[in-house]
Amino acid sequence: MSHNCIYIVVPFVYDGGMDGGMKNDARRLDHKTLTELRKRAVQSVQSGESPKAVAKVFGVNRVTVYGWLARYRQGGWDALDAKKRAGRRPKLGPKEVRWVYQTVTMKNPLQLKFAFALWTAKMVRELIWRKFGLRLSTTGSRFGLNMISAVSAQGEFRFMTVQGSVRAPVFIEFIKRLIHGTNQMIFLIVDGHSTHKAKSVKKFIESEEIRNRFRLFFLPPYSPELNPDERVWNDLKNNGIGRKVIRTP
Repeated sequence: MSHNCIYIVVPFVYDGGMDGGMKNDARRLDHKTLTELRKRAVQSVQSGESPKAVAKVFGVNRVTVYGWLARYRQGGWDALDAKKRAGRRPKLGPKEVRWVYQTVTMKNPLQLKFAFALWTAKMVRELIWRKFGLRLSTTGSRFGLNMISAVSAQGEFRFMTVQGSVRAPVFIEFIKRLIHGTNQMIFLIVDGHSTHKAKSVKKFIESEEIRNRFRLFFLPPYSPELNPDERVWNDLKNNGIGRKVIRTP
């Protein structure tokens, strides 16, 4: 067993909606309304909506949305308060945030010559250093996207951003990326979600391509306490990691 790698996986999909129908000139709004608009826009992006779609729905320029995301990244929710000064200029401005967002959501890390096919916080930090020459403390949750992840018994965390629902094709793609670049046998432990038991998934894991490199195991029903990856999402959703400025490990 010492030569094998065991991962436990669970998708995190936040289904928070985005209110529509608003057409606003942000410059003409009072402080209270503008603050609420900024926060709702950032929350919408965190819920999985694209900044472009959010800008259209809220009736503002897309660059404005990226500016709000940059404020939030620098100072948390308080930085979106329209009554307060913006404070120190964010290291990443609207254009830089837009580039990072689009790169992480649209590209496979292998396309950028990384060793792994799934994003890690370290890789995002390296990505920012390569492009902008900035050293930042970054987290995978900073982009507020739907994600699917796996954590090993050694604490290795792998994740992939997802646009839309986590269905069988997404899960298969995740498996392909997870086993990329390793000669170890991968034991992946999942819950009983229908996606994990889909016929296409079963067919894929029984194929010659991976059957000698990969095994899928299922947790007992209703046993989230056995899945350490659940703690990741519990911390994210309930302890407010996505609502704070993370300055230290």
